[in-house]
Amino acid sequence: MTAPSVVRSVLAINGPSGAGKTTWLSRVIESLARLNAAPAVVKTCHHAPDIEPRRKDSARHLEAGATAVLLASRTKIALTRRTKETVADEIRRFVDTAPSSIILIEGGQETDFPKIAVNSTGIEWSKSPPFPVLAYAGRREMIPAVCDRNWSNPEAAADEILGWHNLRKRTASVLGVILSGGEGKRLGGLRKGALLLDNLRLDDRAFRMLRTFLHDVRLSTPRADERASSESGAKRSGNSSRESSVFVPPPPEIPLLLDPPGIAGPVAGVAAAVEFAEKNNASGILLLGVDHCRLPLSALESLLRIGLDGLPAVASSQDGLTPTICFFPRNSFSNLRNAISAGARSLKALFSSLDFRPLPLEKDLLQDIDTPEDIERLGIKISSA
Repeated sequence: MTAPSVVRSVLAINGPSGAGKTTWLSRVIESLARLNAAPAVVKTCHHAPDIEPRRKDSARHLEAGATAVLLASRTKIALTRRTKETVADEIRRFVDTAPSSIILIEGGQETDFPKIAVNSTGIEWSKSPPFPVLAYAGRREMIPAVCDRNWSNPEAAADEILGWHNLRKRTASVLGVILSGGEGKRLGGLRKGALLLDNLRLDDRAFRMLRTFLHDVRLSTPRADERASSESGAKRSGNSSRESSVFVPPPPEIPLLLDPPGIAGPVAGVAAAVEFAEKNNASGILLLGVDHCRLPLSALESLLRIGLDGLPAVASSQDGLTPTICFFPRNSFSNLRNAISAGARSLKALFSSLDFRPLPLEKDLLQDIDTPEDIERLGIKISSA
């Protein structure tokens, strides 16, 4: 894997109209500028913006058919360009060449960048901000989002944003791996990644969570020949479509990491991750089970900070380890490879060969999906795809 030469960190600030987004963001920008980290800013809007009134020269040029008009002076430039792209695609294009490494978007609900949910007033927000939410600012009871970071103070928020950006620079060569959850035998053949929460597939949710901190994130999945074999075997055995494992491809932006032959389950994902990481000089591996849909982003950050100090880290609760949420630094790769070669076929067996640090978390935050009852309890929906 190739770490980006410039790490750019993007946050979208979301909230209902009149909730104080612009006031909060302006103070954050001022504070970041004082920290020598002035951001670039994107403001989305619902109308077609004009830089000058229609009677002015630049507006007349655009109306006459120019594809773009650059308004230039000694101290500022302003570009108006016609586009047929989506707002999300135009924002991504801007991010790729932005003059700052921190980019803040006022709006951007349609993007998959991490969000800050802002509501400093009593205005009702009828729906949750698009996933994932890194932090909130304002009145917590008015923000319908699962989040445990309070960035209401703009000066403190600027420090937090800069710290998050610096962490992303440190993790530029860390590999993120989503464990796909196997063939869903305990769920009647339902693939976990294709299940929906708040109208978003679980594999897409996990991808966005890991991408909040990492540049390269991949989905561990059985090889196509093994998958085809298992599915054709299910058909030959006469299982109903509900009972057979139906593979629903993940969103195309999620690259796949194929499991090695002869190994099944989560350990196959670790084996594939270690092989890929060693070949591509990754500095560590952050693993996330696709069905941990209640995990806060702060837990992933804590795992990264422990692991970057050179010690494997794993989520834990009063019930014990949750090894489908863990971090392996590069110095642990050889031990993992040796344990797998020696026959270890569970994640807990892998950790028995390592010195590691547990990350204590509340049990409710580590909930996963093992039974149809879990699907109902967590508010999960079954995709029609």
